[in-house]
Amino acid sequence: MKKPLVALLSGAGVSTDSGIPDYRGPNGLWRTDPEAEKLVTYEYYMGDPEIRRRSWRMRRDNRTLNARPNAAHLAVAELERSGVPVRVITQNVDGLHQLAGMPARKVVELHGTARSVVCTACHARTPMEDALARVDAGEDDPPCLACGGVLKSATVMFGERLDPADHRERRAHPVRRAGRRGRPGADRHRAAGTAAQGRRRGRLSGRTGRGPGRRAGPSVAG
Repeated sequence: MKKPLVALLSGAGVSTDSGIPDYRGPNGLWRTDPEAEKLVTYEYYMGDPEIRRRSWRMRRDNRTLNARPNAAHLAVAELERSGVPVRVITQNVDGLHQLAGMPARKVVELHGTARSVVCTACHARTPMEDALARVDAGEDDPPCLACGGVLKSATVMFGERLDPADHRERRAHPVRRAGRRGRPGADRHRAAGTAAQGRRRGRLSGRTGRGPGRRAGPSVAG
């Protein structure tokens, strides 16, 4: 008998045990320091070099790249290795599901990844670690080495328009694609670490969705 496809929506709460704070929680950064939200707001980031410099310092000092998968990430990866078809749709940008052992092709990162940087001009992608090494070497706002454009983390910032190619890639994911053919995209839906459970379930099965547009921004800063 074919095993049911399980779709898991994971939010910021899944990664808090890895030392990554929930930025939207009662004691989260966005609530305790509203000015910090500017560091991941596209309009401010692109228009103010000082905001970019502060953003790079934040990326250098935050814990995302040093975090390790916790029991929740490992349990999901173990379920997938056991033979159960699992697809993860994550609001997080930390890449911990993949580090735990989930194949990258089975993880949809709704808000992008903090482990890469992208040029806003030529769209070249490079590892975040390389950019942070340049910051450590004295470049407080490192430009793209290919074209000199502005670099940003490969996450969806507040107010940023989602790239149409990224949107098509997410829509092509098996969980979403099956739903558009008139049957559920997944047999089982689960949500962990997020308050958006009810609102998101329809999207996981492919019954609802929206085209490219402005996004709310990442659950965890990048």
